[in-house]
Amino acid sequence: GRVYAATQLSMSRKAALKTLRPELGKDKKQLKRFYHEARAASALTSPHVVRIYDFGIDDESKTPFIAMEHLQGRDLTAAIRAEAPMPPRRAARIMCQVAEALIEAADQGIVHRDLKPDSIFLMAQKGRRDFVKVMDFGIAKVIRDDSSLQESLTGTGMTIGTPMYMSPEQALAKPLDHRSDLYSLGASVYEILTGK
Repeated sequence: GRVYAATQLSMSRKAALKTLRPELGKDKKQLKRFYHEARAASALTSPHVVRIYDFGIDDESKTPFIAMEHLQGRDLTAAIRAEAPMPPRRAARIMCQVAEALIEAADQGIVHRDLKPDSIFLMAQKGRRDFVKVMDFGIAKVIRDDSSLQESLTGTGMTIGTPMYMSPEQALAKPLDHRSDLYSLGASVYEILTGK
């Protein structure tokens, strides 16, 4: 899809508008995955998860969209390219915030499944230089049986995610829980500390 800077006119606030490419909007599984991202992220209240304002299909263009918090800063990948290896204290401050978001996700029965520096956003907020927002819950899996989010958006034995950050059980398409995200967190910590 694409992400645009937008303004929510009714509240005069900046927003990011994520849209799905038209050809993917016709694929029911891709459309479900797109909305699953909005539902999974909106179930979380951590200040370290990007806030979702609205989602749906635009009446005029028929384009699926997610309206979310407008972030200013850069993703962790850009920070690593510019500054790695980072000092251990700074790396710990960043990753503790990511861990806070993952704790809430685990408590809600949500496994991110694609945690990596690209999905960790750094911004200046609340007096912090590296205030973290975790994004991109598009392939998150809800493992709680009682959740209305529970849907199978991948085929049996299908592996999705980013291989360099993927836990072994995810790479082998085995059942996952929150520990898979901890593996991805560890891979990201290694990259911050070494630049590799």
